[in-house]
Amino acid sequence: MQRHAIPVFLPTLVLALSPTLNMAATPSFTISATNTTLSSNGSGSIPIALTSVDGYAGQIGIACTPPSVPAGTLLPYCGGGPAYQIKLTANATVDGSVGLTAGPVPLATTRLNHPSRGAEAAWAFAGVLLLGFGFRRKRMRWLSMLLLSIGLLAGLAGIDACAGSGTPTLTPGTYAYTITATDVNTSASASTTVQVTVPSGIPINTM
Repeated sequence: MQRHAIPVFLPTLVLALSPTLNMAATPSFTISATNTTLSSNGSGSIPIALTSVDGYAGQIGIACTPPSVPAGTLLPYCGGGPAYQIKLTANATVDGSVGLTAGPVPLATTRLNHPSRGAEAAWAFAGVLLLGFGFRRKRMRWLSMLLLSIGLLAGLAGIDACAGSGTPTLTPGTYAYTITATDVNTSASASTTVQVTVPSGIPINTM
């Protein structure tokens, strides 16, 4: 009877592949988010979903990062952070949400750092008055005109403040926020990008 010899390389190949065949997949998780539009009252939320992969289970912290935008762009505040956590069990999907709100945010730096035209005009007018009155020799007239110029300065500045005290609004547009999920024990993480649409005319809560 003829016998067939087993190729000498076959046992070696089986031994080489066995660690790969026996190695289990590493448990992990994914996160997804749904695009949203801010409501007219300045509130809203970003729906999210966490999904366990290959039997993952753990405590996950949710964080939200706004996009990088030009200076002066006012965006809604995005909630989330280490205090916001979701418990994910093996092979499950858990829904959640990240809050959006129109403030509080600081006023635009251009408004805080630069005087308005009305204030500039007030200072210029007062300077002209003082320059002209400096040539007056009579002390009483100079003092009375000085008080008059101070009054005019205060009045003009007050008018400008009233005119520019309107409530600021969010900058309309569609912005890409990043939602990141991180295992609080292992630091394993997953992230996704979501589009947040901001309509025009939404006032900012500056309190």
